[in-house]
Amino acid sequence: TATTEIYTLSLHDTLPIWSAHCTRNSSTTGRSPTGCAAASIPASPTPTSNQMKTMCVILVCSADVRPDRKTLAACHEANPHGAGVAWREDGVVRWFKGLEPDDLEILLPELSGEIVIHFRWASVGEVTPKLCHPFPVSAKATTRLSGHARAVLFHNGTWCQWRETLRRMPKHRMPDGLLSDSRVAASLVDLCGMDTLDRLPGRWVFFDRDFTELYGDWREWRGMKVSNLGFTYGLSTRPSLFAPKDTQSADSQPFLDFSDTCGNSDT
Repeated sequence: TATTEIYTLSLHDTLPIWSAHCTRNSSTTGRSPTGCAAASIPASPTPTSNQMKTMCVILVCSADVRPDRKTLAACHEANPHGAGVAWREDGVVRWFKGLEPDDLEILLPELSGEIVIHFRWASVGEVTPKLCHPFPVSAKATTRLSGHARAVLFHNGTWCQWRETLRRMPKHRMPDGLLSDSRVAASLVDLCGMDTLDRLPGRWVFFDRDFTELYGDWREWRGMKVSNLGFTYGLSTRPSLFAPKDTQSADSQPFLDFSDTCGNSDT
């Protein structure tokens, strides 16, 4: 079960913090990806609580909650390298990315149901709309700015061992072109299953056409689940509470040994 701690951001905001591996927002119907052997990826060390977070933010919004213009602007100011949003429609997950706050302000009122919004800080990979989130959970994890899929993936954090994992993936399944840790993770989850996210650093949203799962530590803020509160400095003169940074060294972060889990890599 999730443990809860209470922190105070301001006189008006109280923040329960979950430390569960995931939160499922709706029941699963249909097939989910099958998981790899959990023992194949060592568990990530727990981040220290006194270090500041500097990359990306994700907002998970229920059907009756949408961020206001000030919140969108604050998220963009803290994470200015492009935004993306995903929602469910006609039995699939649809997305747009490479967006600015003005785009989101127009688009969000048109979307029904639960949505997920991501603002990027380009800690890994180029500053380009194509590397904004989300990425479809598929072999090639396309960088198209819009599309639809059964599921998409969002990430807040940095996975330093992604290049080593990419090198071990079957060559016919490797993403190519513009790359980032999050894009490789989307391909990896398609190959090995969503349980892989339990062993990777950071906070993740697996947004399926039927359900939503959150991985890592999340905050409750103004009716939304948020991956960190680094953006709130733009909303208050009081110091904001930042989420812990993913502090694993490159040597301690996990990579996947495919020979023991998802099949032998190409030779």
